[in-house]
Amino acid sequence: MTLLVMGMVDPKLPNEFLSSAAYGDLLEAALALASIFALRSNSRGAVLLVWVTNIWGFVDLLRGVRSVLQLNVPSFNLITF
Repeated sequence: MTLLVMGMVDPKLPNEFLSSAAYGDLLEAALALASIFALRSNSRGAVLLVWVTNIWGFVDLLRGVRSVLQLNVPSFNLITF
């Protein structure tokens, strides 16, 4: 979520890239926590939720890599404090 805080990354980076990366990671974290709770409670759909979480994480990673390559992100200042 630090990608959405003003002044944390290069202001020339497109907002679409930043919000996509931040909210994709937030959704992945929420799915991971839901998976943990489902597994701990022996829920029927726990294994399915773990699969959905892993698939979403992989798709989010691929989208992030594609965006990084398209925008040439290493040329921007990405230092976070």
